[in-house]
Amino acid sequence: MAISAYTSDKIKILGLILTVFVVFHHAHNLQFATSEIHAGVRYTESFFHYGLRGFAVPFFFIASAYFLCARSGFLRAYPGEVRKRVSSLLVPFVVWSAGWLLVMMALQSVPALGGSFGRETISFADPVGIVRLLTLDPIPHPLWYMRDLFLLAILSPLIVALLSTRTGAVAYVAGSLALWYSVPSIQQREVQDLFFFGVGAWLAIHQPKIPAVPLGAKLFLLAGSLGLIGYHCWWVENKQVETQFLLNTGVLLGLPALWLLYDDVAEYLHTPRTVRASEYALFIYMAHEPTLSLVRKAMIMVTGGGSAALAVVWIASGTLIIAGAVATAWLLRTYAGPVYGVLTGGRVPTRAARPEASSPSPNQAPALVPA
Repeated sequence: MAISAYTSDKIKILGLILTVFVVFHHAHNLQFATSEIHAGVRYTESFFHYGLRGFAVPFFFIASAYFLCARSGFLRAYPGEVRKRVSSLLVPFVVWSAGWLLVMMALQSVPALGGSFGRETISFADPVGIVRLLTLDPIPHPLWYMRDLFLLAILSPLIVALLSTRTGAVAYVAGSLALWYSVPSIQQREVQDLFFFGVGAWLAIHQPKIPAVPLGAKLFLLAGSLGLIGYHCWWVENKQVETQFLLNTGVLLGLPALWLLYDDVAEYLHTPRTVRASEYALFIYMAHEPTLSLVRKAMIMVTGGGSAALAVVWIASGTLIIAGAVATAWLLRTYAGPVYGVLTGGRVPTRAARPEASSPSPNQAPALVPA
């Protein structure tokens, strides 16, 4: 299903913002504190680590499922769509996982460095461990999303069949929602897969019309989301455990709030610079770990674990990784296009920024993914 240039850019810009949330979530460093941490530093980092990070992967699953399922003749197109996802999801996942496995093995082979890299010793003498690090527990751990998305693409005919009927949709939503709420996603991140993939598929199948939503209602959703996330951060700080009810409900309120409120601030966000920057979001997501963990550790070795030092390292490490990923992506796109294509699953920008695109009519149901 074709969508407007405005909606395509909207997805990309929101994706960039959420990717930045993920980077600063992984830049969290309070576990290295050697003294009392200032409340402002602790709460700011925690707001990303225990709150804002919850929006990114659900948004990506919804958009990806919509892109897969929003087409006539879905079953006829299914074999071709799976083949596309071999190159766009499976190949990049394997390349990044294998590449980082070899890098970690090389670093561990240096006697002076061996104990500083990796959670465990990596050796070809342990083939089971190698397979696990290439599939179930990749060293670039954020890429679990690509692995799971590929598996869900394979299962998509069954999911579409369930969601096409009222009884099947109710059963699917109830089961997947119960699974998501059963355990904190920071402990078992895959529990959110089925629900949000199903949301995107359901929207693609049924194409519901989204009515005009008053600004007050949008702000109410956002306030409720931020309030629940803030309370969740307080809860973790005081109870030392996550509660999935607070975070998950905050995400359920916040995702529609972000989508709807974008149109009210589009004149500030939808610029040539942000559209160009959004083209790098995927590479930032793919490349930021474990590079960020290594950079963070090196910085803390120099600065120490004091409150001010950790705040500086949190900001500096996240910013440096984003800037480095953008620079690397630009160099690869410019001078090694085929390599960039393999690393990103062939996602090479094909059009220029279009900041002049007008906002959709309030009564127009916005699509979720670029064509």
